[in-house]
Amino acid sequence: DHVMVHSSERGTQLEFIGSDLLKDCSLLRTSTCDLVRGRGNCFGYHIFESSDGDRLLAKFSGVLLPESSSDKKPPEAVIRGTWIYVKGSGKFANVKGGGSYRGRYISTTEYALEWSGELVRAAQNSPANASKEGD
Repeated sequence: DHVMVHSSERGTQLEFIGSDLLKDCSLLRTSTCDLVRGRGNCFGYHIFESSDGDRLLAKFSGVLLPESSSDKKPPEAVIRGTWIYVKGSGKFANVKGGGSYRGRYISTTEYALEWSGELVRAAQNSPANASKEGD
């Protein structure tokens, strides 16, 4: 009744919430779930990498819950949670954002997730505008 699941997936980001910033980046997703009787907590990280070697790290956490349907089918496993960008390098150095995700298992080995949220490139401080230590 108690299962720990760890997975790693590699792929290519095809599109992302109305922004081309992550398009065609390689993607490494790692996740860990601690489940008791089909429900529990999951967390993990996404690492996006551009062809230039710039990287963006995102963190996500959420839950996996069985959800009953009204038509007497077996419960489906629903996945939902939140995500946030943690740190970036190169062209991702000033990327901020976060949001939520929701999905479900569509077979015993496959799931589909829908990610929503915001991806913003924050303005950089120029040396002339940066505050000096002691100000």
